[in-house]
Amino acid sequence: MGTISFRNTATGSLSGTVSHPSEVIEILASGNTSPAQQFTVKPDANGNFLIDQMSPGEYFVAAIKVLGSKYFEPFGRYVNVSEGQHANAGNFVFSVNPPTYPVVVTLDGATVRAATNARFTDNVLLVNTFLGRLAFRLTIKDFKGVGDYDCTAATGSNIFLGEWKSTVSSNRPTVYGYGHTWNANKDSGNGTIRITDYDPVNKTITGNFSADLTGSDNTVKKLRGGELNQLQYR
Repeated sequence: MGTISFRNTATGSLSGTVSHPSEVIEILASGNTSPAQQFTVKPDANGNFLIDQMSPGEYFVAAIKVLGSKYFEPFGRYVNVSEGQHANAGNFVFSVNPPTYPVVVTLDGATVRAATNARFTDNVLLVNTFLGRLAFRLTIKDFKGVGDYDCTAATGSNIFLGEWKSTVSSNRPTVYGYGHTWNANKDSGNGTIRITDYDPVNKTITGNFSADLTGSDNTVKKLRGGELNQLQYR
């Protein structure tokens, strides 16, 4: 079974399966923990994977397909890891039929589709996913439904990209946090998130977004044509 361990700081674990292990580059588990943690592991030949010694918290888990695969990636999901407990991430099923991706965006000229859902807590809407190997986070502060939300320091709303900074131990990547980051609400960055449909009964949102993200390395990443397609929130 493919396994990765994060030494000294982790006290829980999670496991799961993938339907087509030969189509998977790796399983990514990105934690809403402090400090931020991300784990990567390859499934074994039977599609099983295990990540142990994880700090307690909520992790977004996704299966990343190999380049050129004819299969479409299954949607990522949130998994809670508790201290001293084992969590089941379930089965990630790859399909030749394309799903309707809830997040679509053109990043630096390349269209990226991502599977995720959103969280809505204390009037803050938060969307986490991966755009390739970049962590993506969309935040709307003081969410009120349909309308435009500007990404500024004053509003607190933001579109964020983060490049994971890692070291290698025993030929396995151990990630401690972000390297370069890009934000819409800092320095010369800018961005607008427009919510065009909000369904509080079925808990879905639809809208679009675009932004110029200013990087910690003084580069700019351009997000264009961003779509939120009946994105489920919880």
